[in-house]
Amino acid sequence: MKEKVKKADKTLEAHWEKAAALYENPKTAMKMLEQSRSLTPAERRKFLGKAKTKAVSIRIPEDDLVALKEIAQQNDRKYQQLIILAIEQYIDHFIHK
Repeated sequence: MKEKVKKADKTLEAHWEKAAALYENPKTAMKMLEQSRSLTPAERRKFLGKAKTKAVSIRIPEDDLVALKEIAQQNDRKYQQLIILAIEQYIDHFIHK
């Protein structure tokens, strides 16, 4: 068990040294920082996969809920998935404005 920990520590240390080397040269560091940017929510979902979820309670008109359930049934999906999809699309659209 101790050997696995030592090996993991050495591997982690090697990664840290490699990352630190990127910033030792100021020109290289500035170039890398200039090219970096934040991920959009869509990119983050694609890159990281499914995130942790949290239960929320919302009130929506009954007619909208009936329509959601009909659309979900026609597409062989859960209506909750459609709500999540709608939220994701709204966020992506809002970010790209």
